[in-house]
Amino acid sequence: MHNKHNKDDYKKKFSDLFGNDFEDLRKEFVKFGKEIKKEFDSVSQEFRKKAEENMEFYDRVPPMNIIETADSYRLELAVPGYKKDDFKIHLDERELKVSLDIETQKVEGETYHYKEFGYAKFSRKYNLPETADLDSIEAKYDAGLLRVIISKKESAKDKTRDIKVD
Repeated sequence: MHNKHNKDDYKKKFSDLFGNDFEDLRKEFVKFGKEIKKEFDSVSQEFRKKAEENMEFYDRVPPMNIIETADSYRLELAVPGYKKDDFKIHLDERELKVSLDIETQKVEGETYHYKEFGYAKFSRKYNLPETADLDSIEAKYDAGLLRVIISKKESAKDKTRDIKVD
């Protein structure tokens, strides 16, 4: 058989153990706990709202593919809805950085309840291998896909061939 206790049973046991003075203390702890929970919930909600407003994209980055062929490396980023001039691609030593930082236009009377795309800011970095030809990098943006093609140094290109056995 299930032994069920109600709230009054716990209060009575507490008072029996510690006396009535502790009942007041227990009530204060319960009240304090409720106030802390209310404050925590309020701060959490405010934090989420601020994060959505101010960190529009830094909590997300566009997906990226990194592809190697015999002659080159290719980075592909899925970033639909932008113009080619919106992107900044910068090379520092061997670190290639692709970024976007544009001002988003809010439409009066519209409130997003959920937003998974529409990046305003992002930054992706990729350390290029020693075999990359740093003087031969090009970028193309078409149909929502940004492609950055890095040629390989001539000495690193695949020089395979079949050898005839005599």
